[in-house]
Amino acid sequence: TATNKNLEDLVRKGLFREDLYYRINVIALYLPPLRERGEDVPLLAKHFLAKRIEEDNRSPQEFSKDAVDLLSRYPWPGNVREMENIIEQAFIWSKGFDTITPEHLPTILKNDTRSSSLRDDTLAGRLSLEKAVMEFEREIILDALKRTSYIQTHAASLLGISRRMLKYRMDTLGIGRPDQEVSTEPQVAVQE
Repeated sequence: TATNKNLEDLVRKGLFREDLYYRINVIALYLPPLRERGEDVPLLAKHFLAKRIEEDNRSPQEFSKDAVDLLSRYPWPGNVREMENIIEQAFIWSKGFDTITPEHLPTILKNDTRSSSLRDDTLAGRLSLEKAVMEFEREIILDALKRTSYIQTHAASLLGISRRMLKYRMDTLGIGRPDQEVSTEPQVAVQE
């Protein structure tokens, strides 16, 4: 049995049955959250991947160094269960590839590290809030477009907005197809 609660405290406060506590408390182990065990991330990722490969009887796969770095930098608020789900997604998206790269990993891993950088730059006064929000929006839209092979209707659906709104945001943020990128600099409204 596993829990993220201190059952001993809950028993003392009368919030957990004492008889049940003694029944399940054979050996108590404290295991720190995954975010505090960075060295375990690559090992667990390989374990979950190997498990899925065996279940699906798929050809062996491995993680690229960049993918392992991305997994290692992520704070894992959902702990090991979140990691297992993310590896499951990467396994599905990487079908037909020998190596799992950052492109096969969910956006949340990439955006979490990027959003920290945007937040730090904004709070340090190096970037306005408006520009930080636009940059973050630009990255999310680009990621949705890449995942849907730049089919705007599918990207809009993925983002939960209309195709018309997506097109408007793409124009505002200077996003075009990779072969006809409009601008790398978002258009910020200037107020005088």
